[in-house]
Amino acid sequence: MRELPEGVRPVTRRGWWFLALFIGVIGLGLWPVMGWVNRPIIVLGLPAVGAWAYLVVALSTLVMVAGNRWLVGDDDD
Repeated sequence: MRELPEGVRPVTRRGWWFLALFIGVIGLGLWPVMGWVNRPIIVLGLPAVGAWAYLVVALSTLVMVAGNRWLVGDDDD
């Protein structure tokens, strides 16, 4: 198995937490969870599964934005 180059994996504990959080959010969009949400219910004018999909996209975006802000070094490039 090939070693990944430096900088590809998280190097801090906070970085690993954000990676786990992002993978968890992406897991919310996989089939078993989507199957639980796929009910004939209307949420904010959308089927429940559609509203859930928007929620997963919004959460993944928020986690990436938070990670980009909180995991940056102190240097201003």
